[in-house]
Amino acid sequence: MAVARAGDVSFWYEERGAGEPVLFLHGLTWDHTMWDAQVAALSSEYRCLALDFIGHGRTPDIDRDYTFWDLARYVARFLDEVGVPSAHVVGLSMGGMTAMRLALRHSGRVRSLALLDTDAGAEDPAKAAGYHQLAEAVIAQGWEAVADPVAAILFGAPYLARPEHREAIRAKFAANPRESIARRALRCVTQRDDIRGQLGQIAVPTTVIVGELDIATPPERSEEIAAAIPGARLVRIPGAGHMSPIEAPEAVTAALREHLAAATAAFAGSDGR
Repeated sequence: MAVARAGDVSFWYEERGAGEPVLFLHGLTWDHTMWDAQVAALSSEYRCLALDFIGHGRTPDIDRDYTFWDLARYVARFLDEVGVPSAHVVGLSMGGMTAMRLALRHSGRVRSLALLDTDAGAEDPAKAAGYHQLAEAVIAQGWEAVADPVAAILFGAPYLARPEHREAIRAKFAANPRESIARRALRCVTQRDDIRGQLGQIAVPTTVIVGELDIATPPERSEEIAAAIPGARLVRIPGAGHMSPIEAPEAVTAALREHLAAATAAFAGSDGR
């Protein structure tokens, strides 16, 4: 692990491998370890960087709210700090929401996009209200109080059917800070703006990947993204919920390997080497 300073944020990150740079951006409640299987498999071919978002893992919180546009700016500065002019960007859920905005506002920093289990629209108000009720329970009672209902939102039933998976999820949640995720990071997610009308501006190779059992960002949201980004490809992961890289690591890694091979060839062909 290493640290890179991006303005008032000190990002902790893991780096493995060499070659074309691939930046992995995780989802809410998790950290860079979401991508352990993919980094292990792909680092023999690519320079893999997986960071912890603000207030997640080992990256400290900041004392103010932020938006996904702010996160995109921070990620661009992170790339500066680690000496990467541009990268293939892989993001799940809030990572994908950040990645899309990075491609829109800092297009020269993005060689390709892999968008997993994410959404380009605003949050559904009823879902947002439910999420904030869970967050208040976290603040008052700790993550243990909501571990099972949150797990049921994030993971598909086949994955949760195994007791060792449920125990590992509860342990991961219990290690999370309360305030930074349940307040600031959650507000970033639930108060996001609708960028669906801007997706046609994205001009890099894009693969959209979604677990067929995802209820947090249902497959129709991914279908919408894939239809809006020119040339985007849609990959469905059978039996997986919202956390598809953890639930179906081999299938997700295979989809990413195919995406990165095509995107790397396209980037080299555009004289981007």
